[in-house]
Amino acid sequence: MSTTFPTTIDALTNPTATTKENVISHADQHANANDAIEAIETKVGVDGSAVTTTLDYKLKSTVGGHNHDGVTSKLVYIPQQDHAGLDNLAYGDSGHTGFEATIGHTTEDVANKSTDTALGTSDVLYPTQNASKTYADTKISKTTNITSLNETGIADGEVAVFNLTSKDIRTSNVTIATTLGADDTTLPTSKAVKDVTDALTTNSYTWEGAWVTATAYVINDLVENDGSAYICTVGHTSGAVTEPGVGADWENDWDLMVQKGSATANTTMARAYLAGAQINLTDATDTKVLLDAENWDVGSNFDTTNKRYVVPVTGYYHVSCSVGFSTCVDAKIDQVMLYVNASAVSYSSESTASTSAHRLSLSDDVYAVAGQYIELYARCNTGASTTDLISTSTSTFMAIHLIST
Repeated sequence: MSTTFPTTIDALTNPTATTKENVISHADQHANANDAIEAIETKVGVDGSAVTTTLDYKLKSTVGGHNHDGVTSKLVYIPQQDHAGLDNLAYGDSGHTGFEATIGHTTEDVANKSTDTALGTSDVLYPTQNASKTYADTKISKTTNITSLNETGIADGEVAVFNLTSKDIRTSNVTIATTLGADDTTLPTSKAVKDVTDALTTNSYTWEGAWVTATAYVINDLVENDGSAYICTVGHTSGAVTEPGVGADWENDWDLMVQKGSATANTTMARAYLAGAQINLTDATDTKVLLDAENWDVGSNFDTTNKRYVVPVTGYYHVSCSVGFSTCVDAKIDQVMLYVNASAVSYSSESTASTSAHRLSLSDDVYAVAGQYIELYARCNTGASTTDLISTSTSTFMAIHLIST
């Protein structure tokens, strides 16, 4: 029979001493054996066989293994034509340099394993499990405020708070409110805020212009009367007794919002100074400073003939002044004073430390009636009438402007 090896194993008949020749001839037995031997030789191949199906060729292309922690070495069959590039893997190459590069894998170098529990900034070292756990535990234990989530948990939509006593995060003890109130235990919803805002907008002020009588006014109406602005606080029909700022009962129905300003505040101001000589002040006597020149005089209210400011309208005035003294007497008192309508209203004094020249300043707000006058005075208590005044715009002057009426 013809051999079927290596596709299948031949089923050869072995003759015995009693087997008749007509069952299997001697020639057939030799032919079958020869066919099987030839098939085996073909499968094994000759030395250096180039036939890729022979065992000789395949064994020649086998990669050898090596010992891994005491495990017996094994031969791994890897056909060259199926794993291009693995022929660079040499026997005994414990680093697997060629193999790992081919399959895109690099084994972690055990030398880079770090047990440092402080960790660090290295991109080469890798921490052990214990190093990572110790580092995390240390960080949590050093957290001043928060170390855990409360075991009750926090559900979606709930308000979370930091509990500094227990050092955890827990559900807030405040509740969500749909209206605004005066308590400190609720948080308003966006709708609650919107409702209040809309209500305030709805109740906004309404400008009604000039106040008129016999008119129905409601809360938050705004009107102007005699230059001032008023807001209605009680709904009513206007009349003489409720006229804002004038009527006998106006304060029951209106509040003043904006006070009328002075129409002359920016047109009533002046600055005058001593230009001529004024010497030998009489000792221990209030002496008017003879301001005889002007820096400016808006409204023409400073009288350089009588050396004083004439008040144009009744109101409150801010006055800043200065007097320069020379030929002083050591350890004596010099003074500067403001007079309103011939009466002193404020003063500033200083004890001289030497005979050197010095300057005294004074600033004050004064009330004056139209037609009255404001003047600057000086006084020297030296025991001798020898002190002179310094006549310059920067040393001896008085500046005035109206604040309000």
